[in-house]
Amino acid sequence: MYWIRISIRGGFAMKIPTKRSPKWIVVYLLSSLAITILMLSQLFLTMDLELESFNMALLVVLILIALIANFIFNVLGFWGLFYIWSFATFGLIVSSFITPLVLLNQVGGWELFVGVYLMTLIVGFFTILGIGAQVIHYFINRKREEGP
Repeated sequence: MYWIRISIRGGFAMKIPTKRSPKWIVVYLLSSLAITILMLSQLFLTMDLELESFNMALLVVLILIALIANFIFNVLGFWGLFYIWSFATFGLIVSSFITPLVLLNQVGGWELFVGVYLMTLIVGFFTILGIGAQVIHYFINRKREEGP
């Protein structure tokens, strides 16, 4: 099972770490860095950088939520629930891209609530898709082990 596979003369492949591998710490750190950079770039590109309109609390809250969710999903990957991990991580990346776009102009109490709610909704949707894929994968493998 490949996480990233690019095949250009010689190829490049990055495999998902195996179940209970210490490499999950590296995956967590790299994905946390990528999500943080993505959220920072989106917030700085979509908001006015004037000191009056920029709310540092929003940035800290969204990044903390993303890092906590990322930790939970990487623990699921560590336990071997790869489909839940992959779908939920993809949802976290999508929400990290979309959420700051919603918060274009002013950032007050309601906009913060809407941003956090939207992020939770997107991540939850992709997590449910991952749970469904994991259940389907479990039943397909169970039938293969039992035989015809």
